[in-house]
Amino acid sequence: IPIFPDPNDAIYFYVTNVGSTFLFQTNKDASKGKLITVKVNTHCQPSSKENEVDSTKGGCSPVSSITTFIEESKTKVIDWALPFDR
Repeated sequence: IPIFPDPNDAIYFYVTNVGSTFLFQTNKDASKGKLITVKVNTHCQPSSKENEVDSTKGGCSPVSSITTFIEESKTKVIDWALPFDR
């Protein structure tokens, strides 16, 4: 299921997820990097075509929201991100 409208417009690096909320590191609109969260609709049903979602069934979109988790810094670069557990 595609998450980003144009995955080639920036670098998207998967970091981790908790349930249907995914954390990505990206340089989309942030040359020094930022972290974003992507909430995925788990109720969307795939169509008969592989890796596509049938948006005609209730207007279902595979992504319900994309929000900034950590903004781009004016002075520091986000080189990497790793999940941790307390």
